[in-house]
Amino acid sequence: MKGPQIKLLHAYPTLAGLTDDERRTILLDVAGCYSSKELRSQAKFEEVMAIYEAILWERVELGTVADPRACRKCDDHPTLAHVGQGWGQCPVCNTRRKVIAWTPDYWAKRVPGPGQVNSRVRHRLHKLWTLLVDYLPPSEKTDRYLAGIMAHAAKTKADAYLTPHAHINWSGVPQGVALSTIEALKDRLVHAVGKAA
Repeated sequence: MKGPQIKLLHAYPTLAGLTDDERRTILLDVAGCYSSKELRSQAKFEEVMAIYEAILWERVELGTVADPRACRKCDDHPTLAHVGQGWGQCPVCNTRRKVIAWTPDYWAKRVPGPGQVNSRVRHRLHKLWTLLVDYLPPSEKTDRYLAGIMAHAAKTKADAYLTPHAHINWSGVPQGVALSTIEALKDRLVHAVGKAA
């Protein structure tokens, strides 16, 4: 895991009031390791974070830990307003600070189902697609075109990866298809760059 991920693996349990032993027990149960630095899988990282998140917000609801979005300076602890890139600002005293936990389901939504694409693979795919888009004509700069590349890589139909509104349905993209699409995008990007030179 990278530095920012390791920080999150410690920050969420701290916000949730977990002891070090409780934090390590969850790591051991979910990922089979006793230290955040030993965690190697993105999918396991997201599973662990989803568990920490669930504990945090359950305890916030019970009132046993502070809401991470609350102002720490005002006596009545009003909720900070989200002002972008993780920053919050108090509507009463205007204090600004970073908030790492804004919603109770951020990590829960990132946990892929069995065989589904994880966020790291999705990020790699999106990055390559963003680079390729610069070389495509306007009519091909669409999710439908990307779904076509996915379908070609998986030997299936593009509609299998689209929502009714023609956006990529990431919950319906298997990990294997995403990995094949990454390789296809790399090939197309090399070809497009060579052609443009």
